Amino acid sequence: MQFLSTAVSEYEVIIRDIKNSLDEQKQLVTLSAQQQEEGLQRSLVSAQVISEVTTDFFNDLCHHSSIFLTTIEQKYTESSLKLSAFEKIFQEQSTREEKLALEKIAAILRTLTSNKTYTVSKAMRNMDTENTEVKKMLEQEMVNIQNISVDARKEWKGYIEKVESQFVEDTFSAADTKAAIESNLQECSNKVDSSRKHWEDAQLSINQLIKCSTAEIDSIVADKCSGNQVAFENFVSVSPSTDAEFNSRACDLLTTVNGFCHFSS
Repeated sequence: MQFLSTAVSEYEVIIRDIKNSLDEQKQLVTLSAQQQEEGLQRSLVSAQVISEVTTDFFNDLCHHSSIFLTTIEQKYTESSLKLSAFEKIFQEQSTREEKLALEKIAAILRTLTSNKTYTVSKAMRNMDTENTEVKKMLEQEMVNIQNISVDARKEWKGYIEKVESQFVEDTFSAADTKAAIESNLQECSNKVDSSRKHWEDAQLSINQLIKCSTAEIDSIVADKCSGNQVAFENFVSVSPSTDAEFNSRACDLLTTVNGFCHFSS
């Protein structure tokens, strides 16, 4: 009985240790899940910050490209206006010089003016052609830069969406894992509690059995003691009459022996 009681007590200590260990494991799992969730949250925030900075960079690039293209167009317009004004001034000045020239050299002046006008017009046409080609080339480069910026923004947006989706999947996965572990720990804890309850019931039964057995043994011993006491009292009450009978028979035997001895003599 003492061995079973000791075993039950030791098993209760083991159950408490297991329950404490399960509680510690549950706390560690909760802390690990929280740290993992915080790490994923920091990764998402970093990705969002990088996305915002990159988007601002491409927006600034497109804005400056548009400004640069507008500036080129303005410079081209101003250059064309200046060339037109120069041509007009030159023609007016040449006309005035032609009118002021002598009639004798009128033909020479007209020819000279015509040659100068042709030369200037040709130079202006060449400059206009070069400016047009440069303008087209710069416009094409700006379009290429804008296309690259748009493509880069699309790719970056897709990357951010993928990161956010992965973050959501990792968060749900971490939550499911945490829930499963907590469920297993709770089930183990319930089993430990159930085992402890069974052992407590067993200990109560053993203690009750010990109490009943002790009471029964005490009753049997009391009955035996009572019976022995009665027998002893009976023996004590019978003992005087037995001694008197023994003495009487001893006297008779002694008388017989003495008579036999006297007869033999």
